Amino acid sequence: MSAHRLPAYGRDLALARQAGYLVPYVVVSLGWHFGKTMPRVVIPDDQQLDQLDLRCVAGLDCTVVHHDQSVRAFDVAELAMLAGANRCPVFNMAAGGLEATTDEVMVARGMRVAA
Repeated sequence: MSAHRLPAYGRDLALARQAGYLVPYVVVSLGWHFGKTMPRVVIPDDQQLDQLDLRCVAGLDCTVVHHDQSVRAFDVAELAMLAGANRCPVFNMAAGGLEATTDEVMVARGMRVAA
């Protein structure tokens, strides 16, 4: 069994936060094409999600951005929420924008939605 790994740029994000930089949100990009000018972490297509460590997004608002990878995007949004992200909607760039709000992701995954 392999150790859990931070996503690409996850270490940089964690170090910036430890150094006191304000990071109000982060783009969780499925692939290398999204969020290049924003705070982001990248989950390459070959990254096995059962080996992914998303604790670097704990306490942050996230947005999973993808291009026609809805199932994987919902998996990643669920992992981000379980890791402590405040919010994590899903954007599908192939469909032109918002695919699911945080609450919709949580309902779809059987997670408890805060009242």
